[in-house]
Formats: sequence, C-alpha cells, structure tokens
Amino acid sequence: MADLTEMKNAIRIGTVQSVNADKMTARVKFKDKGGIVSGDLHIIKRLTPWVPSVNDMVLCIMLPDGDGDGFVIGEV
Repeated sequence: MADLTEMKNAIRIGTVQSVNADKMTARVKFKDKGGIVSGDLHIIKRLTPWVPSVNDMVLCIMLPDGDGDGFVIGEV
C-alpha cells in the first residue's frame, strides 16, 4: 500500500497562485494537501511555448525527495 501512497503524493492537481515566466516556474496551491502552496515548480517546456495563468488548474509531478521539488506538466 505504500506504493499507492507515494503515487498519490507524487501526482497532484492544484491551482496556480503565481507564475514567473522568465524563470519558467509557478507556485501551486494543493487543496487536498490542506491548502499548502508549493515552492517554485519548474514548468515543463514544450514545442509550443506555454505558461499557465494564475487560477489555472494544473497537473503536477512532485519528486519524492521531501523537499517539495516538482514540475508543472500541463493544464487540466
């Protein structure tokens, strides 16, 4: 069952709180995690440039290192 818990912590859906387009990062609020706001998450680069907007719902992949590092994959 630990594998399922790890997967639930790694794949998250949240709402964009702020964006730094120059650095290609965003901060995301996760309601299901008590409303915590992430640190700067890297926005995955694409063939066609995309940067989320504040209040967009996004899919994130978090690294299991416990430091809150992760990536914004795309809009949901």
